[in-house]
Amino acid sequence: MSDRPNKALFVCTHGIGDFVMMLPVLSYLQYKEVKLVLIVKDLASVEIAKYFLDQSQLECFSLSGQKETLIRRAFRLWRWVKRKKPGVVFSQYGVNTALYSLLSIFLLVPQRIGWKGRLSFLNTYNFRATKEHKVIENCKVLQWFGYDIDDALFSWDKKKRSYRLESAGALKRVAIAPGSGQIEKHKRWSPEKYSNLIHEINKNFNLPVYVVGGPEEAALGEEIASYNDRSNVVNIAGSMGIPQTLDFLAGCDVVVSNCNGVSHMAGAVGTKVIGLYGPTDPMHTGVYSRDLIVVSSNMECSPCYRRGFITGCGNPVCMDSISVDMVLSEISRVGGMK
Repeated sequence: MSDRPNKALFVCTHGIGDFVMMLPVLSYLQYKEVKLVLIVKDLASVEIAKYFLDQSQLECFSLSGQKETLIRRAFRLWRWVKRKKPGVVFSQYGVNTALYSLLSIFLLVPQRIGWKGRLSFLNTYNFRATKEHKVIENCKVLQWFGYDIDDALFSWDKKKRSYRLESAGALKRVAIAPGSGQIEKHKRWSPEKYSNLIHEINKNFNLPVYVVGGPEEAALGEEIASYNDRSNVVNIAGSMGIPQTLDFLAGCDVVVSNCNGVSHMAGAVGTKVIGLYGPTDPMHTGVYSRDLIVVSSNMECSPCYRRGFITGCGNPVCMDSISVDMVLSEISRVGGMK
């Protein structure tokens, strides 16, 4: 629409998975020649943005990476946004509504678009969440611009498949992503089950399995590798940066993963993901891809993940009840054995 600003600020202060779920919106707005100004949680999100988006129409501010007081960081952010002169600011779905509303006022952006919630009356317009998948919730931004959500999702699906390194025939590269961050470790499948799965993959497909993750998951990768013959597993967790990890994932036939950032990264480059879900709801926070294969024990208490309850019940039976055979069966289907 001609009356909409051609430069938009987005507050994307959640983790890698949530940032990936913003990419369909951001990519489509760039296609429509909207310049993007992003406030992100960390440098990992900056790297993901640079990988998928046009860097010539992109500027990022990372809230991490410098040791400074909160007041000094706030002033540095205010001064940075003032120089960029965005005409409108949006909140990523799920960001604390009160903090966002106060931040948008502080940044002095003319139009402030947020979500219904605490202090949302400070915004000039608010979306109302309908508990759909986070990608769909984020895409409501496009309606404000007058763009069609389905068109944007089709465009994103086409783009992400351009990253995929297609392979034909039998499986050639299988990876696992066993991490989830220490606070949310209840979302993980156990190291013992991952090691048993690796053994079965090696026996059935005669393939090594790669363990993928960030630096904080290198030790978990080593623990899983220690249960196996080292010829069966290659722990590359923490050994690659974000761009290299995305390239590697694009060359995988399938990635087996808990609900975590790596699973979303794999989906974003068009790779099949076998997602193991218990505490979280794949219909809300799962990999947004037609190539997602959901494995869940579908317990009555699942999903339980919600604001104020992100550390789980302390007894993640929903993950423990997912068997190795359940996952191996799906890998076999991907490999054309069943």
